[in-house]
This record gives sequence, structure tokens and C-alpha cells, in this order.
Amino acid sequence: MSYLTAYGALIQNKQFSKGDFVLLTAASSSMGLAAINVAKAEGAKVIATTRTQTKKEELLGLGADYVIVMQDEDLVARVKEITGGIGARVVLDPIAGKGLPALAQATATGGTIIVAGYLGADMFGYVDGQPTPFPSIDTVGRNLNVRGYNAQSLMRDPAAVAVAKRYVYDLFARGVSRRRSIRSFPCHISRTRMSTLTATARSAKSSSFPKERRPMTRFFAQSEHGQTSCERAWNYPSSIVKRTSFISLISVITIA
Repeated sequence: MSYLTAYGALIQNKQFSKGDFVLLTAASSSMGLAAINVAKAEGAKVIATTRTQTKKEELLGLGADYVIVMQDEDLVARVKEITGGIGARVVLDPIAGKGLPALAQATATGGTIIVAGYLGADMFGYVDGQPTPFPSIDTVGRNLNVRGYNAQSLMRDPAAVAVAKRYVYDLFARGVSRRRSIRSFPCHISRTRMSTLTATARSAKSSSFPKERRPMTRFFAQSEHGQTSCERAWNYPSSIVKRTSFISLISVITIA
């Protein structure tokens, strides 16, 4: 689901060109990692944010051009420094919450902020009992486009889903996408080895696995050589596969 979300947010209504700066918050999340690959494939310069120094080098290794450590650096000042005072053309933010005004200040005039989640707020968008602050001064004064995105709008359109899948599969086929491998398994992956994936899903920030696991007929996983090498392994019922973790799993599993 992470790649579909990144595709839908960044590509369906594309608001940036080759060479533009794209700012990605929570970049070490599953969607953040997918968004790095998507933005880089389109020629963008990626500015990633993370909370601590521990993930900085990893994000650089996974394709980010710049990484801002939120505990140590001022977001707005650093983005302005990186972009020569212009700001990011597009911001993809799954956090929202109280950080939204700062993101607006870090966005270029006429730029776009895409809020694709609310990790920094509760399910109703509240932070400490208050609504998520809306950056009205920057939005109006500098013609910003602040909009929400939910991948369910993509999932309701079968034709759009087919286009999105082809785009994502092509990223892997061309070797454009850099992915984090936890452990390699042979193509005849066993039920017991699936426990490794479930045990590391949280640290890998992949999509959660459905509790019910049944034998399935199709599964797409990426080989170390950039080819789809296995279409039969563990699968979930088709209704779940279409909606949840099969694309995220590409980021996690490397088939030997």
C-alpha cells in the first residue's frame, strides 16, 4: 500500500518537475521510503526528514539527497539553506499535527503540501485537544496548495490501480527502486520463515500483516537481480492483496 500511496500522492496529480525539491517527512516510514524511490525516479531532489541521527545515513543510502534530523536542526532554516531560499516545490507529509505551519514556511511560493496521514495527531486531527493548526497566512499569502490524499480514492478505480501497479513494477524492473532487505529467502518460502517477516515488520515499518494467513496463488516479490522471480509463495486472499501489503512487501522481502 505504501507504493500506491506514494504514487497516488506524487504522480497522479504531479506538481513537480525534474530538478525540483521534494520534501518528505517521516521518511523512514514505509510510505516515506516508497516516496523517495518515486520522487527520485521522476528526477526530483529529495529532502528527507527523520527524528534522530540513527537513520540519517540509512536514508542517504536509500536515495535521499539531503536528510534533516528534526531533533538537531531547524526544519525551515535547513530547507531554505538547501534550496537557496526557494523552499520545496512539493511536501508529502503523513504526520500533520502541529508541524504543519513549519512545513508551509518551508514550501516554495506556489508550491503544494500533500497531507497523507495524521501520525502527529489523533484520528480526528486533534493535537493535545486542539485542531491541527492550518497555515492560513502562508497559504493565502504565497498561494500554497494544501490538500489531503487518501489512497482509497485510487483503490476505487480499477483502471487507475492497474496503471499504478505497472508504474511500481517498472521501478523495480528497471532497478530504480532501492529497498531495505531484512533477510533473503529461497523462492519456496516456508510458513515458519514467515515469522521473521511478522517479527520485523514493525522495525521495517512495512504494512501490517493480516492475522489470517491462508495459502495463496500469486505473490509478487523482487529478486536481487531486479527480476520478478517468484509468483507463488505466501499470499493473502485477493481482496486483501489488492488493498494492503503486497506492494509494501516488495520493500521487505528479497527472494534469493
